[in-house]
Order: sequence, then structure tokens, then C-alpha cells
Amino acid sequence: MANSSLCLVLASSFMVLSLAAGTQFKVGGSGRWSVPDNNAMTYNQWAEKNRFKIGDSIVFTYLPDEDSVLLVDDDAYKNCNTSSHIDQFNDGNTVFTFTHSGNFYFVSGVKDNCDKNEKLHVVVLADRTNTTKVDEAASEMVDEKQISLEELQPPAAGDLSSDAMKSSKYMVQPLSSEPSMEQEKELLIDELIDSSMPHMVEFE
Repeated sequence: MANSSLCLVLASSFMVLSLAAGTQFKVGGSGRWSVPDNNAMTYNQWAEKNRFKIGDSIVFTYLPDEDSVLLVDDDAYKNCNTSSHIDQFNDGNTVFTFTHSGNFYFVSGVKDNCDKNEKLHVVVLADRTNTTKVDEAASEMVDEKQISLEELQPPAAGDLSSDAMKSSKYMVQPLSSEPSMEQEKELLIDELIDSSMPHMVEFE
């Protein structure tokens, strides 16, 4: 049990270290967060060329008095709905860290800019390594509990002659050959009756 708990702690620590050691990407690769040029690569094309995982972060650089960044849902992303957002950033140097896998949608806080394709869709991959470590630790805990329960179960009737009966917990004590106290009383009474009765003599 202690070993399983240690495995969970180590797996959790490994996950925290992975988050701290993530890669940082500058949105678009270079330049500021702005409306992309007609001949330039779109933000989504840039995102497709990279692999984002939990613990990684992206950096938006922009002029805070001219632009901003909104974290939105899928619907607001498609319709450039800047009035509906999950979070808003306007510090000019926004660093966003991915703490879980899935889809993330970002748009410019200026609707006209969003309509001109200043928006970004990032897909963060699930961390299969950490998931496997946690699952293995959890499986070990379940196995140990099952073993403990099996040890508490007495052997089945068909196993009376098996090695399971050799365990001291389930040792069958042999029946005693000595008469019980009740049986001794009955024998003593019979002897007294026999000794008190006169012997019958038959005459020919």
C-alpha cells in the first residue's frame, strides 16, 4: 500500500515538473499579434505546424492600446463574437499556459480584426506518458486490495484437502478421541445402575 501511494506521489510530481518544463511559443512565429497580411501564413497554419502539449505556453505580443486577446469558445470563435469571452487579456505581452489537453480558441478583442482572420485555434495533445504512470499506480493499488480480500476469504468446501488448509488461519483441528463431559456422565450412571442391581441366579 505504501509503495502504491509513493507511485502516485511520484507520478504527480512528474506531472508538475512537466508543466514547469514546457515549451514557449511566440504566436505566429515572429511579429506582433495583428491582422495577418494577405500573403502571410495564417495563425492556424502556424499552429498546425507545431505540436502543443500540456505545460506549453504561447505568447501574444501587441500594442495594448490598439489590440487585445480573448479566450473564447468554439461558437464565439466562428462568429467573431467579441462580446462573449471566457477570459480577456490586454497587457501587451500575454503568456497563456496550457494546463489541460483539448481545443483552445483565441480571437482579437477588436471585432474587425477578428473578421480579418486575427484569430487562433490551438489543439493541445493529451499527455499519454503521465496518464500511463498514474494508471499503473492505481492498478497496483487495486491489485493489492484484491489480494487482501482474497486472503480474508476462507477456502471453498472443495479445497479442504488443498494447500489452502495448511494455512494457520484456516487449520482444521482434528476431532478429539476423548469422550466429552456429557458422555462421561452417562457412562458413570450406567455403571452405578449395573452395580446396584442384584444378580439374577437361575435354578435348573
